[in-house]
Amino acid sequence: MTADSPGPKPRFSLVEVARAGIRLADEQGLERVTLQAVAKDLGLTTTALYRYVDAKDTLLELMVDVAIGPAPHLTGTLADLVRTWVEARWRSVRSHPWLTDVGLRTTPRGPDGIAWQESLVAGLAGAGVADPLGIACQLDLLVRGTPR
Repeated sequence: MTADSPGPKPRFSLVEVARAGIRLADEQGLERVTLQAVAKDLGLTTTALYRYVDAKDTLLELMVDVAIGPAPHLTGTLADLVRTWVEARWRSVRSHPWLTDVGLRTTPRGPDGIAWQESLVAGLAGAGVADPLGIACQLDLLVRGTPR
């Protein structure tokens, strides 16, 4: 949706829509997150929610990006940067346990999800790791795939 789009101005930002989904997932579980439930939480009809997201998968991508938040700043030795990244990622998973259910189905596409991957890949590359992208993906899968 752009500022010059026809129709009324949107009442909510995409972050607010994502937070409504996050609230539902945190309180009732990921299986309870539907477009209808999120729309109801926001005081919208399901049809009106399509102004913000075109499908549940889009909503889930937004929810993941907002739930994980900004990437941590990585400094120090290889061990320090890996520990910082893994601990920060683990905190986000512990705060939102449903991330283990949805996280493995998607590759990060939102700005925060991409920033998390970029920060780790850059840190690993800077520390001389031979396959920084491969190692970053494995660490991410390890944290997101760890059972609760």
